Amino acid sequence: MSEETPVEDNVKTFIDNIVKKYNLDTDAKIAYNRGSEIGDGFMSKTYAVDINDTKESLHLFLKCALNLTFPEGTGFDQIYTNEIHFYERFVPTYMEFLKEKGITDGFRNVPKCYGTADNKILALQNLKKDGYELCDKVLIGNDQHIELVFKTYAKFHAVGFAYKDQRPDLYNKLMEGVTDLIRGTNEEFNRQRMEGSKVVIDEFFKKLDPRRDKFIVDQTQHILDKLTEFGLNFGEDTSPNPILIQGDCWCNNMMFKYITSKEYPEDVMLLDWQAIRSGSPTFDLSYFFYTTAPVSKKTLKRVDDFLEIYHEELSKQIKQLGSNPDKLYPLSDLKKEWHRYAKFGFCMAFMILKAMLGKKEEMPNFDGTDMTEALRDGKFFNNVSNDDEYMRRMRNLAEHFLLNEFL
Repeated sequence: MSEETPVEDNVKTFIDNIVKKYNLDTDAKIAYNRGSEIGDGFMSKTYAVDINDTKESLHLFLKCALNLTFPEGTGFDQIYTNEIHFYERFVPTYMEFLKEKGITDGFRNVPKCYGTADNKILALQNLKKDGYELCDKVLIGNDQHIELVFKTYAKFHAVGFAYKDQRPDLYNKLMEGVTDLIRGTNEEFNRQRMEGSKVVIDEFFKKLDPRRDKFIVDQTQHILDKLTEFGLNFGEDTSPNPILIQGDCWCNNMMFKYITSKEYPEDVMLLDWQAIRSGSPTFDLSYFFYTTAPVSKKTLKRVDDFLEIYHEELSKQIKQLGSNPDKLYPLSDLKKEWHRYAKFGFCMAFMILKAMLGKKEEMPNFDGTDMTEALRDGKFFNNVSNDDEYMRRMRNLAEHFLLNEFL
């Protein structure tokens, strides 16, 4: 065995079990390397593991839980339980449902899972070996990326709508294993977390120019009141037909395959299913859209176009699966919920845009951390140097929300 990166004994034992599970040679050559770069992920330690024997090779991406302490009642101690539940229960169920219905162009945009252990380790397909990569954080905001991602979420959400419609008891059974990390059960902590988030939001408004940004500045209190009201409920979802959503939809939780230009993605895989929960599809869509589209005012103006692209694909998929999209989620419901819940994407942008624009050395290292204060105060990414670009994108976003009366 050759080891380029030191690994813990429990990881080695886990890989030994993978070798046995897939009937590989017990003396297979195993190489460990770093799985991702600093800033590509925050709640996991990752390894790229190559297993080679005389018969075949396995190229794995290991996600291992960090040594973290979470506050009680918030559900954050269940992030790995959620993701393992998704790969071991939801993925096989959804894939079998699609196969049974004869769907060949449906949702398949998740890496293969080769095994899990102790609610702390997942062995996934190493997508880099198949030509997938993280996106350019400027190009991710172009029309081609957004259309592809919206269509992919449409395929994912369609399976949830149709399966819930046709097999409600089985669907509800699947949902029993999901912990909602957004709201949790600790109301006092949620209140403190909103107060911490307001610090980050207030910083944005303090940096605005009263003359150049008069349109936004004049409505500062209105924006703060609306975001605070929304945030105190942490996206309370009153959707009449909620389904399983991914929950954590920023660009680092996606990998793209390109043919030639990085402007035109051919395919996308969705990663990180730790924040799955029941909710309106608009939580997934607004999170992704409002952390990527602010690169351009022109792109933000196309919000209705993208919603219609999403809904067209959603309807097509639901029909193929044997249910009625006009009954389950008509376009009017989508647009109504967008007006109600798009604020979630706005709230997430205050933090996520800092993560997207920050340098590697500015990214936090949470290993061994008591997350109570960090989660409560919302100060993950306060010290990013690219503040001018951050302010430009957030100005675009604030103006967009005011002009469209989404607040």
